[in-house]
Amino acid sequence: MDYTLLKFLHVLGAVLTGVGVVSVWLTRQALEVGHFTEALEQERAKLVPAYTHFLDIPAFILLIALGTLKPQSWSLWAWGVVRAASVAACLTYWIPRMYPWGSRSPMSRSTVS
Repeated sequence: MDYTLLKFLHVLGAVLTGVGVVSVWLTRQALEVGHFTEALEQERAKLVPAYTHFLDIPAFILLIALGTLKPQSWSLWAWGVVRAASVAACLTYWIPRMYPWGSRSPMSRSTVS
């Protein structure tokens, strides 16, 4: 396997995962004021941070599997990437429908006491 390409993909994955960190900062602000801020609502509505959030666990499982199996070709890696991306896409679609937020969320209706 070409590890230069693998290192590049690792850095790319770290950058994409870092996109979701913005939500962590906005969540802290929302906890301080006691309700969802407008900035947090806008961030939660974005697909890329949600997708990268749900990609963490499948990508971690793929990383462990590749480290354990030590494949000699890229085919297992490609299959794993497609599988991890598919799982993350499904979670990005289904989780917000199972646990809606926005005006229907209990936290968004609470006020500061």
